[in-house]
Amino acid sequence: MPSLEKTLAVVMVLTAVLGTIWYLYLELQTNDLNAVGWSIVVMIWFVVLRRLFFLWRRRK
Repeated sequence: MPSLEKTLAVVMVLTAVLGTIWYLYLELQTNDLNAVGWSIVVMIWFVVLRRLFFLWRRRK
């Protein structure tokens, strides 16, 4: 995997982690666990994990 792909994969995972933590922090402040927001978080993680799996399979 080229260096640029590795860098972009790390940035993608890092932003997903930070976004999830930020959203969890906001939800816990308001004590309102909104299902729509969590479905967006799940969709983002699905895309991230699918991309990482694709990169992993291509490397093999």
